Amino acid sequence: MGSRSYLETQPEIRDPMGQRDQEKWQGFTEVAAAARALSTKLKREVYLHYRNIPDVARTDLLAKPIRLLKTDSHPSVVFTTNYDPAVEKFCASQNLRITDGFVNDEQAQEYIWDRSAFDDFSGSPEKSLVLFKLHGSASWHSENGRIIKGPPTYIVADPDYQNVMIYPATRKVAIFEPFFTAYDYLERCLDNAESCLVIGYSFRDYDTLMRFKSASLSNRRLKIAVLDQTLRRSARNLVHMESRLTRFPTPSAMKSPSTCP
Repeated sequence: MGSRSYLETQPEIRDPMGQRDQEKWQGFTEVAAAARALSTKLKREVYLHYRNIPDVARTDLLAKPIRLLKTDSHPSVVFTTNYDPAVEKFCASQNLRITDGFVNDEQAQEYIWDRSAFDDFSGSPEKSLVLFKLHGSASWHSENGRIIKGPPTYIVADPDYQNVMIYPATRKVAIFEPFFTAYDYLERCLDNAESCLVIGYSFRDYDTLMRFKSASLSNRRLKIAVLDQTLRRSARNLVHMESRLTRFPTPSAMKSPSTCP
């Protein structure tokens, strides 16, 4: 019998990316691809659901709560996590001038995001409404580094085109525009407001909840009225703000989430 080399006498060393590992990674890759496809499909479904208001006449339901927010010296200010154009359609039907953070770029013939639209606001309180869309809008998209407001469009294949929306069940990061400005103004308004009307909102968004809790400590004048058809859901998230809250069940006419600020 011939002698064996040193290497031949050593235990077998399996390739770290051997057949078995490759099979594991292949399975993981397939799951990841399926997850990405599902995410894309869900985002599209969310977009298609919120891109328009089927019955524009229903936006008239916003008239009373918006009127409650108005004062002689300040316009109505609305913060919404909805992507739909309900508030915009309402303002158009009421001939209200809406300030939503977009300014007309005459050269490009587009409406471009510009924080100064809020910072330099001027207008009649009686005929103006200031709108902050905390999670973006179905009519906003990012193109070539600019945020543009236009007809709702959903494009998957174009890497230079992205819808500006924070989708449900995703990590909500409010450090980028236009989200940062919306949350910044939410904090400022809560710190200075005497009353806040909340309709159909569960306070599950960490960025929003923290600003409400902070304002409940720093602004002793602030009173919050919550209209929610599931009051217990909101109560769990607002346990530290009980002394500031007045809860009301949502009127049946206002139970559609797509028509509430």
